Amino acid sequence: VDMFIRQSWTESRLNIPEDMFEEGDDYVTLPPEFFDNLWQPDPYFLNSKVS
Repeated sequence: VDMFIRQSWTESRLNIPEDMFEEGDDYVTLPPEFFDNLWQPDPYFLNSKVS
């Protein structure tokens, strides 16, 4: 079985204040501990079978 799964979600806690960006930057580097409290999806398939 070949599958393609795409998930997306919006996390309002990731709205980063504009003042964290320096002029001309398209990104901001976050400290590693920021990710400790970030929700991470754990998808599963209902009624799945293991072979």
